[in-house]
Amino acid sequence: MNKIFKWLSIFIIVLALAGGATYLFKDRLFPEPPKDINIVALGDSLTYGVGSSEANDYVTRLKTRLERLETIDEVTTSNFGVTGNTSTQIHRRLVEQKDIQQAVKKADIVTITAGGNDLMAVVRLTMLRTNASSFEAALTTYKKEMKAILDTIHKENNKAKVYVFGIYNPFTQILGDNEEADEILTTWNNALASITKKEHAEFVPIASEFHKAGATFISPKDQFHPNDEGYALMAKKLYDKIEDK
Repeated sequence: MNKIFKWLSIFIIVLALAGGATYLFKDRLFPEPPKDINIVALGDSLTYGVGSSEANDYVTRLKTRLERLETIDEVTTSNFGVTGNTSTQIHRRLVEQKDIQQAVKKADIVTITAGGNDLMAVVRLTMLRTNASSFEAALTTYKKEMKAILDTIHKENNKAKVYVFGIYNPFTQILGDNEEADEILTTWNNALASITKKEHAEFVPIASEFHKAGATFISPKDQFHPNDEGYALMAKKLYDKIEDK
């Protein structure tokens, strides 16, 4: 009887260990099949890819990078970037255009670029004679519109991961590097980071990298939009944020 009990005990222990090992290594023993990812990109010319060569915009670069992962099969992208759009115009398109709404409903990831044209609108109105107070009203509108954009996305799809790019300094190429321009940009980026956090989205900062790189990341064609290197930086920063999640 003792011998039977002994072997039975050993059998139970071995079975328990095997079960534990199976649980610990279940991802290796029974790996999940690669999944498909649907990305919807909203925004302005940075989302559209102005300044990049063919297939070197940040959306296409992100797709290529994600598809290299063993856990991902196919990445589908829908690019709704429109050159010149302000945050108000992006919000309006999101609310009014059914194709954008349907795409957002199916998205796993939503990316947004907005703000550069809001800033430039102030610069044009003031004929480059800008100071911090010139941007206060525009910032109030910008914050309201960005919150509304994020609210609308979450209402359409509360499971999608939303990533919002910060704003880089377009004034470096136009006005030169100055403290007031940097202060304005910092204020806007801080406001955007705060909104994205409150709205359960992820902020993707790029200002410091563009500032350090200067003209290296800027297209020589218009001295404003990113070139291929600039878009590569944007794609990398976004990829890193996604990988963290």
